[in-house]
Amino acid sequence: MYTLKFENENGNIITLSGVEKTYQIISIEGLNPPNATIHRSEVAGMDGSKYMSAQLGERNIVLTVKINGEVEKNRLNLYKYFKTKHWCKMYYSNESREIYIEGYVEAIECGLFTSSEQMQISIICPDPYFYSLTEIVTDISKGFGNFEFPFAFGAKGAVEDTITDEAIEFSYYVKDRIVSLYNEGEDETGFIVEIVANDIVVNPTIFNVDTREFFTVKISLEKNDVLTINTNKGQKSISLLHGLVTTNAINHVARNSTWLNLSKGENQFTYQAESGDADMLIRFIHRNKYQAV
Repeated sequence: MYTLKFENENGNIITLSGVEKTYQIISIEGLNPPNATIHRSEVAGMDGSKYMSAQLGERNIVLTVKINGEVEKNRLNLYKYFKTKHWCKMYYSNESREIYIEGYVEAIECGLFTSSEQMQISIICPDPYFYSLTEIVTDISKGFGNFEFPFAFGAKGAVEDTITDEAIEFSYYVKDRIVSLYNEGEDETGFIVEIVANDIVVNPTIFNVDTREFFTVKISLEKNDVLTINTNKGQKSISLLHGLVTTNAINHVARNSTWLNLSKGENQFTYQAESGDADMLIRFIHRNKYQAV
């Protein structure tokens, strides 16, 4: 069994699975891995060719739907969710995966004068990957509870009925210098790094322990500033939230920095700063991506 939903640019969602009295899915094309373009060149004196690079092409999803019930009313209702040239988002889930993909409606064809009316919807997805519906969030700084009962208040804190000069800790932070991120997808993927400054932090750097690549932002963060780094392809950006104002910080990337990615499987990262690295709270956010459902 599977569930199929579509969302339009206004945030309205329609379910097209399990509603056979209204819409019956006849076929869905484009759910298999997309074709790849293999770049190669011929070399003098060598048979065949030399591999240069490869890339996946865009994905074309073609949906064929039989319209039941009040045919004209239900057909017009579909037009609200599928508008040619407009953005849409497809949600697909089965027993193994809950994923989504974004695209644009290329064409809509419908046999208006047939006894069994069907609509064919073509969607072009420039990014050919399916992404996991759930974000994976990993914090480098972890909080541990330290609050116990019974207790009574004293001058500067108390344990049971005994007054003490030592204040009681409600919680404390343990900072792990190395964090493991696991990419369960079928290809490497980018991620988002959020750095929150508890005090002044100068020139923060994120390191990939396995590849020895790094990404440095030449910037001074003040207390409560949030630096957000997005390394996903097509979305690469750096923004600084200071107070209530967000600014573009892409010009602060240090020379020789690498836009880091997550390889398939386990990846290890660490961090540092020229000063204030003990005041950095860091979390990584990523989604697994897949070539097929």
